[in-house]
Amino acid sequence: MITNSNHKLFVASGHYDLATPYFAMDYTVNHLGLSPVRDNNITQRYYPAGHMMYVHEPSIQQLRNDLINLAQLKNTFETVYPDLGTGEQVTAAVRDATRALNGWEFRRPDGSRVELNVIGVDIGFESDRVYAGLVESGHKNVLAVRGVGVTASKRPMAGYSIKPGGRRGNHWILDRDSSRELPSLKVDVNYWKTQVHRSFLIPMESDDALRLYKVDRPRQHEQIAKQWTRERAKLITDNSSGRSVQEWFLPPSGN
Repeated sequence: MITNSNHKLFVASGHYDLATPYFAMDYTVNHLGLSPVRDNNITQRYYPAGHMMYVHEPSIQQLRNDLINLAQLKNTFETVYPDLGTGEQVTAAVRDATRALNGWEFRRPDGSRVELNVIGVDIGFESDRVYAGLVESGHKNVLAVRGVGVTASKRPMAGYSIKPGGRRGNHWILDRDSSRELPSLKVDVNYWKTQVHRSFLIPMESDDALRLYKVDRPRQHEQIAKQWTRERAKLITDNSSGRSVQEWFLPPSGN
């Protein structure tokens, strides 16, 4: 998008998505540091459903209508990669986007700039296509990221085995699959969703508080407010292990 002004991005998000929360994408889009012209190339749509919005009838109808209007996006892909099939276009787009981000600098709210030296890309969807694009990018510091739903009844990440050279952090593991070229970052989504939620409750003057910038965009703040008020977290204790985990879930419709 930086090097190609015709590049368009469509983002479809579920309000109740616990695997890839929509506000994470909002945060990313709002901090890209794009010019207003490039900013207008990004289209975001939200649906009253979870991660698999296509199993919710009203959402699939809305998504269908939105996708019908994506002829311009499709034409852009066909213009940029006219000799490739749909799958190959995904790989090429990921490759080129990753290359474009190499060495990119982001502006902090205080005006200082930070160089982007590590790129993490979620490979939970179209994994092989996305992964191939990351490899083709040639970027030396790119991570294939997967969210892991670690519940009370499952083994905690502290019990995961790691290969020589791997690293274990605060509910994340950086390891390398023997069948893959790139390192893999696994993240405990239940843990980190809980930590993010708690950070929003900390007073703004604290260094540990999590802030949402660009207050001139009230729609994004409204969306995240819906996220926190619609999802539920429940402390679950596993009877066999005695382990307790704050698990996030979507309550039944109407609750």
